[in-house]
Amino acid sequence: MILDGTYDSSGLADITRLVISNLRESKYAIRAPLTTTITDAAYMSKIKLWKESTSTSPSGLHLGHYHAMVARHDYSGLKDSLEKDELDRKQSAIRLAHLALTNYALTHGYSFERWRTVVNVMIQKEPGNSKLHRLRVIHIYEADYNLILGLKWREMMHAAEDESLLNDGQYGSRPNHSAHDPVFIEELQSEICRVSRKSNVKFDNDATSCYDRILPSFVGNSEYYG
Repeated sequence: MILDGTYDSSGLADITRLVISNLRESKYAIRAPLTTTITDAAYMSKIKLWKESTSTSPSGLHLGHYHAMVARHDYSGLKDSLEKDELDRKQSAIRLAHLALTNYALTHGYSFERWRTVVNVMIQKEPGNSKLHRLRVIHIYEADYNLILGLKWREMMHAAEDESLLNDGQYGSRPNHSAHDPVFIEELQSEICRVSRKSNVKFDNDATSCYDRILPSFVGNSEYYG
């Protein structure tokens, strides 16, 4: 009902109603539906590129357990070896079992109990400064849940790029765009004004505690944008 825009939010607070109204499915929806599963190749590739030292999994199912399913072993370099075939088979069986559980959750919208535990870590922006407004909050999820977010976010970003659904002013993780581009544009603007001797007024608003992005629809409404 929220996606269709038929949900009755009249009894909710104004800011909550605004959020719900912006969750309505866009008329510019992606024509090609995204997949609801993850392939074994994508699963293996993500794990291999993921540094084992990354902090994950409050449950204790450490990223090293996932690396063990794809890592080389003592018999990897051998040919026609029964030990190699047996270890490869065991690795594959364990990995495919994990992948089957992950795809089940994706397909049926199921959330495992361990996914519902998230550790919030507060990191000092400045060494020795523990003031609340100078701390950055980091959320530590389960490794496989984090893997889903990473793979599906990439898939959605590329699909949105192919459908031209992203604003031209969006940079960061967008394909074929770099986080350095806005800095270069700022430098060009300042240099053009300097050379042409024209006035230039810039306003940069660093919203407190907003480390990622603010929805443009919120920015355009001064009532909800402090």
